[in-house]
Amino acid sequence: MNNFRILKTINVSLYIVCFWLTYKLLFGQLDWALMSGALAVGGCWLGLTVFWLRSLFTTYFDRMSRLRVLVPTTLGLLLAAIALFCNGHWSMHVIAGVEVVAWLAIYIAYRRNRANFEKMGRGLLPKGAWISPTPLALRPGDMILTSGNMANTLRDSVGHGEVVFLGSDGKLYTFTSYMKKGALTHRVETVTSKRTWKGDYIVMRLRTPLSVQQIALGQEIAEQMVAENVEWIEKVNTARPAFINKLWLPRSIKNWLIKKTKADGYDWVGLFVGVYGPGRWTCVAGCIEWYRRNGVKLRKYGTGLLGLGTGFFNPIMPIRFVSDPKLELLSEAHREEFERTHTGVQSSYESPV
Repeated sequence: MNNFRILKTINVSLYIVCFWLTYKLLFGQLDWALMSGALAVGGCWLGLTVFWLRSLFTTYFDRMSRLRVLVPTTLGLLLAAIALFCNGHWSMHVIAGVEVVAWLAIYIAYRRNRANFEKMGRGLLPKGAWISPTPLALRPGDMILTSGNMANTLRDSVGHGEVVFLGSDGKLYTFTSYMKKGALTHRVETVTSKRTWKGDYIVMRLRTPLSVQQIALGQEIAEQMVAENVEWIEKVNTARPAFINKLWLPRSIKNWLIKKTKADGYDWVGLFVGVYGPGRWTCVAGCIEWYRRNGVKLRKYGTGLLGLGTGFFNPIMPIRFVSDPKLELLSEAHREEFERTHTGVQSSYESPV
């Protein structure tokens, strides 16, 4: 288990303990005096929130980060209010007052932090993001995150991802996995066209660019993954009907099950858990696998509720790539640099290979 997963295990465990103590206290199941118990549990919430506050403000665009501020703040104010209205020593009331002031300060800072972000679709992005950059500014290894129907469903600014690679013809392509289609590649303009998405997109760029060898491997990896996906579809669509036909069920029900369980290449289970099996991926899981095969290590995703690698309660959300330390969001500063250095319109990416 790496440091990220160890830290996540400790962090989630502390949140679970705080929720458990809050529940036990509010329902009178703790053998503590109400006033001291409220102050102690509220203090635990306060310490945990303050410890993560800078990180949570940085990732404010992630709905989970906002909840990790709002939920403890609500519970903390409730517990502090309970302590204030209890009969006890004056010093305990002073501590309760300090906790109230601390929580109010956190909430005010939380509201002010909103000014550092802007709305795109139904979610938020860091202010100054380059929205829908020209395809001419893209490079191999970039990840395109798009808005659209899935983003609206997730109530996020982005809901789909594709990774850019250089084709043998010198043009840029992307690899991804679509619902009802599975893994595929297509020209980068297919993604960047608003006629396709009816929305906008952002681009995440590797802080350490791909090497010449990694750029050359990009198409081979993408084609290999598409081939593996086709092989998986054929294998599953042979095995599943054979199993269903062995069941003691009416033919009409068997036919219905065969139709409903037909594999299309997309990892539907991966929408809900963070692990993915061989041969099939969600869009962002496919991007992660492409990076992994090309020797690029991103932050660990889909490690599960306690960071144990189960993937449960921890689907890979596209918006979380915006805070990946190995990636940077293309901003207005990148746009200005591109416009300053770009001389003339190019028909394709200038390959260093």
